[in-house]
Amino acid sequence: MSVGIKHVNYRWAAVTFAVALNVGGCGLGEPPEPDRTADQVGVNSGVVLDSRSRGSTDLETLKQGEDVYRRYCEGCHAAGDGHPGTMRLAIRSGAERSIIMTRDDLVPEYIKIIVRNGLGMMPAFRPTEIGDGELNALARYIVSANENSDVEVK
Repeated sequence: MSVGIKHVNYRWAAVTFAVALNVGGCGLGEPPEPDRTADQVGVNSGVVLDSRSRGSTDLETLKQGEDVYRRYCEGCHAAGDGHPGTMRLAIRSGAERSIIMTRDDLVPEYIKIIVRNGLGMMPAFRPTEIGDGELNALARYIVSANENSDVEVK
């Protein structure tokens, strides 16, 4: 006598459940952006980011940060249409604050928290994907985009 119970593939059920939780939470409960500017916060090295220390960032660190940005971030956060991160930030924060490389209100600590934990539809990046050193370089590269406008990293 058959009861009619279907076999359930629990791995796919778990993946479906995780996706449903992630999609269902897109854009909800996003933390507010910091009110602090880069001038008010020090980086891990203890160097305070103010006008006296601008331009003192190691070019190798900026190059590493640029490489990480191009590999992991640019596809979603570059300027122009078709970049989901930029489009989502335009909805959330306005068009003038939608391109992360042109913003002067982001601080390294905030960038690192968002990269590690994700935000809305942005996935979290584990240390096995972006190492701590790479993450520090990425945060410094993004912050430096406006600080060192006369320095071009290639």
